[in-house]
Order: sequence, then structure tokens, then C-alpha cells
Amino acid sequence: TMDAHRLIQMAQEKGLGEAAYDRLMLAYFTEGVPIGDPEELEKVVNEIDGLNWDEIEDVLTDMTLHFADVRADEQKALSKGVRSVPYFQLNGGKSIIDGSVEPSDLVNAIKRAL
Repeated sequence: TMDAHRLIQMAQEKGLGEAAYDRLMLAYFTEGVPIGDPEELEKVVNEIDGLNWDEIEDVLTDMTLHFADVRADEQKALSKGVRSVPYFQLNGGKSIIDGSVEPSDLVNAIKRAL
């Protein structure tokens, strides 16, 4: 969601971008947390040490905060040829997997790149 991306941007300013990304991915893909729900998203992000509840609230209530940062990241990705997610560059960009593929195809591509 845009809100999740904006919160990751906020966390990144504090050197916590990777922690925020990892926590959100775990919550969504492993725990089944609906991070599109602002209340659930807020709970998850609030678990990250070093982030302030008030700052999280500010981002969630002011759509302009970090919006431009997210759009800039999108433009950067587009300029590199990213058109869908997931997107993997393997073997120094010689092998690209763009979009959803079967797990076995992904494993085979990684093996070929090694």
C-alpha cells in the first residue's frame, strides 16, 4: 500500500528502512496481517524499535508526507526497466525475472545464475 511505502520512507530517514521493510513483509506474507488496513499497519510499524508513535500517526494522517519519496523510487525503478513485482536481477542483471513465476522456475533461474 502507499501508506506502507510512505512509512518505510519515514523509517529509512532514521536508518530503520530495512527493519521496517522486513517487519512489514513478515506481517503480510507470513502472519497474514492486512497491512492495507491503517490500524493494522500502524500496529505493525509501531513494533519497530526507534520509531515514534506520533510520527507514524503523522504519516498516516498526512498523505503528502513521504509521497514524493515513494514516487521518486517508482520512477527510479521504471528507469531501470522494472515493470512489475516481484522483480529479480540475477547474474549482474544478465538474467531478469519480471513478475510472478512458478517457484521451481525461480529456483532454476537462481541455480543458473550461480
